[in-house]
This record gives sequence, structure tokens and C-alpha cells, in this order.
Amino acid sequence: MFKDGVMQIVDVLPVYRKQVRDTDPVPDGVDYSSADKDTIWISEDVAVYQGNKTRNYDNDVCRLVSRSGQVRYTFMKFGVKPITFAENLVSAKLHMNVKKISGSNYVPNCGVFKTHTSWNQTTLVWNNMPEFGAEISSANLSFGWNAIDVTASLKDLYDSQSDTASYGLKSLNGSDIPSSAVEIYNKENSANFPPYISLMSAIDSELQLNVSLPVTITGSDGVALLKKDQLSLSGNSSTYNYTDNNIIYVLFTPPTDGTLTFYGLPMKKNSQFTQEDMAMGAVKYIGKSASLSDSFELKVQDYIGGVYPEHIQILVR
Repeated sequence: MFKDGVMQIVDVLPVYRKQVRDTDPVPDGVDYSSADKDTIWISEDVAVYQGNKTRNYDNDVCRLVSRSGQVRYTFMKFGVKPITFAENLVSAKLHMNVKKISGSNYVPNCGVFKTHTSWNQTTLVWNNMPEFGAEISSANLSFGWNAIDVTASLKDLYDSQSDTASYGLKSLNGSDIPSSAVEIYNKENSANFPPYISLMSAIDSELQLNVSLPVTITGSDGVALLKKDQLSLSGNSSTYNYTDNNIIYVLFTPPTDGTLTFYGLPMKKNSQFTQEDMAMGAVKYIGKSASLSDSFELKVQDYIGGVYPEHIQILVR
């Protein structure tokens, strides 16, 4: 732990990240009537149980348990339907209805992870369950309807023209709480509460472009820092708070002769950073040499789901 940041471990590589403000939650009352919307209903869901590794629980409610020897995971699969606003998608949320939470004062934290898609709810058991891949998102659960952000995952799936989204869910806490468990309505026994993914397009944003200048490689190492005096936007509103932590850049077209990095880690299409991250020196371009010229393209959105109308091309020279 550092005074002005945190140390994170990625594999065996320590990554130092300065501490910045989180993006604000979306306030109530935002008008999304102009946004395109769609719904992806669940196609398969099933839980597995450490205590009975060969039994299939297809017809049971889905469960999450993290207690030793009693672990239960839930797997969900969705068909990724074509939509007209895939490139303008700003929100994808996994909705599930929690039937019951057990355990004294237990507030379950649910992690959503990528998994491969080659499983079937009628044959899935603990012994043949897919491995958990990268964590997509996590959120605390409460009784009733819950929504977990899976926007980055859906963007990647649409970009790769994949036809299936597959997620593994696990409880990230509660292992030390007696009887801690979560029950989630599944599609077979949902009482009209089956899980689903909601999709929404962007709305118009109040953001205005202040400056957009080329990024200059100044040394022989081919590295250039993306700074706020080269690129910035702002918004003037009495209703919404367009501070740097609420202005979000999305890498739409990566550079061709170099790499854009976020705290030293390579960024790919749909990777995001805030204007505050950029102001803190988190975003760098690393080229193959100091003599090249290159470019990349950014989409800019705000924290309420608005998108600046034009993509911004950044030249590197």
C-alpha cells in the first residue's frame, strides 16, 4: 500500500497505480427515452455443488455458497442477439432476482467471470464445469432484483461476432459466516423472474471538446505521454457533474505501429480510462521507434451514458 495509491499484482508483475476518484454513480432522473434498448433472455442456467460432484442440479434454483466443502457456483448462458446499436452500446447489465439470502448480516458479493460456452445445463456437474476465466464485474447482492454491469463483455462479444455469452458466478465473501448462501431464481422455476441482460445505446452528451492536439514522442525510446493539455473535454451543466472522473475515453481504433498503455499494461479495443486517469499520467503511447508516425481513435462518453457525437483521432508524431 502506498500513500497516494495502491499496489496491484498481475501474475508476477507489480503494477503501481495512483489513486483516482471512482466514476460517480448515475443519478436518478436521467431521461433515456431517446436511447435504443433491447433484452437478451437467458438460454441456460445451472448450479454445481462441491458436496455432490456428480449430480446435475438443472431443475433447482441457482445457488452461490463460498463455505469450505459446501461451495456452489452458478453458470448462465445467453444467446447474443443482433442489435442495430452494437457500436453505440453504452450499457449492458446482467439482471437476476435473488430469492433468499441466508447467514447473519450477510451481504453477498457476487463475482461474474467469463467461461467457455461448451457446456449444457442438463449435463453440467461439479466435475465437468468450465474453468473460471477473467473477472468481468462484481457487485453486492440484495433480496429481489439486482443488476451487475457486463458492458465491456458484451462489447467484446459483438466486436468478435460471437453468438453466445457464458458467465460463471461465485460468491466472493461469506466463507466465515455460518449458513451463508444465496438463492437465485432460475429460468425453470423463476415465478416470472428469469435472469436477463438489458442493453441500451448512448444518448446525446453535453460534453464539449476543449483541445485535441497530436501526441509527440520526445525521446529516443518511442514513448509519448497522453496529457490533458493535448486532449480534454468538459461539460457545463447545473444537473450533472462532468468532472474528470466522469469523462470516459474508450479506445475505438488502436494504433497500428505502437501500443496504447494504461499504467504500463497494453490496451485493446474498448479499453477505457477516465480524463482523471489521463491527467495523472496513466496513459502512454509506446511506439516501435522514435521516428514513426501513427494514430488512434477514441470515443468519449460521460458517466450518465451520453456520448460525444464524433470520434476523436489522435495523431502521434
